[in-house]
Amino acid sequence: MTAIEIIKEKFDNIEINGFDEWDVTRELNNIPENERSENGNSSEWLAFILIEETDNNWGTYFGPYAVFDNISFPSREMITEEVISYWEKRVYEVINPILKARYSGLVVDFKKKCSGDIRSIYIKSLIDIIKGNYPKSPSEGITKIKRLFRLAIESRKQDVIDEVKRDIYLYADTLAKNGNDIFVYLFKIVLDNYSHFTQQEITDYITRLEVRLGFLCDKNIDDVGKNRLEIFSIKEIVEVLAQYYNKINDRTNLYRVLDLLYDSFSISVDSFSAMQKQAHWDMLHKMYKKYHLKEKSQKVLAELQNSSHNIIGEMGTIEIPLEIDKTKFEDFIKAMTSGSREDVLSKFISLFIPDKNRSKEHLLEISKQAFLFPIQIYDYKGRPTALISNDENDIEDRLVLYMSKSLEFESVFIHNVIKENLKKGHFLKESIMDFLRKCPLFEEDRFEIIERGIEAYLDEDYITMIHLLIPQVENAIRNLVELLDESTLESKKSNNTLQLKTLDTLLREKSLLNISENFVYYMRVLYTDPRGWNLRNLVCHGLSQLKYFNPVTADRIFHSLICIGSITTK
Repeated sequence: MTAIEIIKEKFDNIEINGFDEWDVTRELNNIPENERSENGNSSEWLAFILIEETDNNWGTYFGPYAVFDNISFPSREMITEEVISYWEKRVYEVINPILKARYSGLVVDFKKKCSGDIRSIYIKSLIDIIKGNYPKSPSEGITKIKRLFRLAIESRKQDVIDEVKRDIYLYADTLAKNGNDIFVYLFKIVLDNYSHFTQQEITDYITRLEVRLGFLCDKNIDDVGKNRLEIFSIKEIVEVLAQYYNKINDRTNLYRVLDLLYDSFSISVDSFSAMQKQAHWDMLHKMYKKYHLKEKSQKVLAELQNSSHNIIGEMGTIEIPLEIDKTKFEDFIKAMTSGSREDVLSKFISLFIPDKNRSKEHLLEISKQAFLFPIQIYDYKGRPTALISNDENDIEDRLVLYMSKSLEFESVFIHNVIKENLKKGHFLKESIMDFLRKCPLFEEDRFEIIERGIEAYLDEDYITMIHLLIPQVENAIRNLVELLDESTLESKKSNNTLQLKTLDTLLREKSLLNISENFVYYMRVLYTDPRGWNLRNLVCHGLSQLKYFNPVTADRIFHSLICIGSITTK
C-alpha cells in the first residue's frame, strides 16, 4: 500500500478521532524501505514526522524530530518547493480535521507566500478538532489550542478570536467533568494573552481554578498519604493562580494560595521518599523566593536541608564489571614508560588530557541509541549540587559528567603508568622538581610547598598532598592569566570593590581557551565544575570526606601539576 492508501484507509474519515500525527508516522514506517521514495511516500512521511511547537534553528513552528549537535533529522533541505506543493494539494483531498490541519499548517509554516484561503482552512480545521473533541489526549489538545489562539490573534479578526475563546472553554469544560485539570493549562494561555480576554472571562477561569483547588486541598486532608498525585495537581493550580495574583498585585490572595500549597505538602510529606520530599521543598523554596517572601523561603530552605539527610541511604549501588585485556594493558604500560625522561613526560601529559571533541562525539552516539534521563547530583549529605538536564540539544550540560566518568574509568591506567615510571626512576622527586622549576607559572617561594606536596604524594600521604597542591595549581592558573595580559580581578557589585576572580571564572577566559581548549576543559572538570570532580571547591571549602583523599584523586592532581609545568612563555 502507498502512503496515501494507508492514510485514507486508517485515518481519513470524519468520524475517526483519538489519533495523533505520530500514529500516522508509525503506520507509514511499515512501508518497505525500497518504496518509501515512490508515489509521494516520502512527502507523506515528512509531513507527519515533523514536531509541533519546537524550539529550533529553522525559525518555524514545525521542526525536526531530533537534533544532534546542530544536525537535524529530518534536515531542512528535505522540505523543498515540490514537497510544499504536494502538501498544498493534499489539503483539498483529505476530510479528517487532524489531517487537514497538518497539511495546511505545514503550508502556512513553510510556503513563502501563503494564500489567505489556506490560512483560513488551517484555523477552521483546528477549530473543528477542538469542537469535535478529536485530540488523542488533553496535552495534544493544549498544543492545538495554543497554535489556534496564536493564529486567531494574528488574523486580527475579533469574531474569529471570540469564536476560538468560546470553543476552547467548552472543550475544557467537557474534559473537566471527567476530573481533568485542563483549565490550569488553558489559564497559562490566558495569562500569555491577557489583553485579549475580558475581565469576566478571566474571572470565570479563576473561579473554576479556585473551586478545584479547594476541592483538592480538602481531599488531601481526608486522604493523607493515599493519593500523592493530588499534591502535583495542587502545585499546578497554585503556580498559575500565584502568577495571576502577582500580576494584579493582589498580595493577600498570593500569600493565601502559596500557603495552601505549603500546608498541603506538610500534611502529606511523611508519605514521600526523601528524594520526593527534597524535590517538593526545593520547588516551594523557588516559588517563595520568586515572589520575594524571604522569611518563608528561609523556612522552606531549612526543611530542604533536613530532608537531604536520608537521601544517600535510599540510593543503591550499581556495579558494572569491566574486563581489561591483560596483554593489551601491559603493552600500553610499557609504551607509556619507555624512552627518555622527556619522552615519558610528554606521553604522560598528552595522553591523559581528555579530548573534548572526541568525548562529545562518543556522547552524541550514546544519545542516539538511548533516552537521556535528567540526573540530579548530590553531595555526601544528600544535598543537591547540580542537575543534568535531559535536553538533547544541550549536550554541553551532560558532557562534563561524561568526561568526569571517563576520568574515573582511566584511573587504573594512569595509576599504573605513574607506578611503573616511579620504578624506572622517571618520576623521582628531584627530577619532577627540576621539571617544574623551569615553568614560569610557579613563583619561587611556592617551590617548598610544592616539594612537600610531592613528598607527601610519594609517601602516599594523600590528605597532605591534596591540601598542599590544589592551591598551587590555582595560583599557577592565575599567574598564567596575568601573563596573557588578562585581569584576574573583577568588580563586586554589592559594595563596588574589586576582588579576585574565582578559578572557574579564570578557566573561562578566552585567552586560555586559545592556548588549549582540551587542557582548560580538563581543569574545569577536575577542579571547578559541580557536575565533575569539583576538587578545588570540595577540598578548599571542607566538603570532602576522608574517602576522597585517595590515589585516584591524587594521581589526577599530580598529572594536572605536570601539565601546568609543561607550559612555557616566550
